[in-house]
Amino acid sequence: MREDLTFEQIAEILGEPIGTVKSNGKRALAKIKKTLKGMYIDERTKPI
Repeated sequence: MREDLTFEQIAEILGEPIGTVKSNGKRALAKIKKTLKGMYIDERTKPI
């Protein structure tokens, strides 16, 4: 997986407008966060 591509490069590769690439990325990140929420406890959320 390549993580060094800009939104502009991704849009060009996919043949999609940059706005579409950004909104799809934001939507995917939100889905990942929702899926992972509650699967771990970090120092900030650890019960006392």
